[in-house]
Amino acid sequence: MKKFLFRSTIFIALSFLAQYVFYIAVKTTLDKKSQFRLTRYFRSPEHKFFVVGNSRAVNSVNEKYARQQLRMDLINLSFNGEPYKNVLNMVDDINSKNKNSTIFFEISCLSNTNFDDEYAYYIPNSPIIGKEFSGTPYDWLPMLRLNNELFLRNIYYLNKSDNDWVNRNTISINIINHIKADSLYTIFPDKKVLADRLAEVQKRCDENGIRLIFFLAPYYPAYRYKIADYDSTIAYMGSMANKYRFIDLNKIKLSNEMYADRVHTNYKGSELLTLNLINLSRN
Repeated sequence: MKKFLFRSTIFIALSFLAQYVFYIAVKTTLDKKSQFRLTRYFRSPEHKFFVVGNSRAVNSVNEKYARQQLRMDLINLSFNGEPYKNVLNMVDDINSKNKNSTIFFEISCLSNTNFDDEYAYYIPNSPIIGKEFSGTPYDWLPMLRLNNELFLRNIYYLNKSDNDWVNRNTISINIINHIKADSLYTIFPDKKVLADRLAEVQKRCDENGIRLIFFLAPYYPAYRYKIADYDSTIAYMGSMANKYRFIDLNKIKLSNEMYADRVHTNYKGSELLTLNLINLSRN
């Protein structure tokens, strides 16, 4: 029995060591070579302009266009479905590594109360993210950090840049016709949550000398009319103009060919929106 327990202990120890060595090898390679946006940031975190938010920010601000056509040192750190808590972690990380920079913050993520465990992938890259997962299984079982989409994205962009990805979809006539049957909905069901989170982000940026600009990415016009609290949200942001810089990109007129679906623009729309967002932020 003692021999069995000894061998079992050795086997478990070697297995744990092996998975840790494998994790270090894979993570080190991807951190050095992957061209995925978040990994590019952690490899070289100092920039002049940052974009954070969910997929609506991904599809409305075109990093490649900003860099090549507008000659801006801009990086878009948004990600599909990114909840507010994870976006706030990214804001804190930006604040800790940059001074006199600008963050463009797409506000539709503010209503998302979830927390995405996938960001455990970046525990070694950010003390702020690492603190979020302190005491969790991700803290002492590194292989768990590879069981997510962020890991797969890093592999996918190992030999190509995600800057070359563009949304080429165009909203279909079927989607447009079905919008008429869509029910009314609200962007921010709890206005106190909106107010508290706006204040929280602003305070953290102010404390670190970061210029913060909130913006709202466009909804397809017919779908925007289904947003019961759109007008009240815009009115609220207007009433807080002395506290927050806010740009409503829904005011930019886009053709149907510039929308990918109800809530996202394609690359044609993103180029026009990027140009307008930058120009309006200078006023």
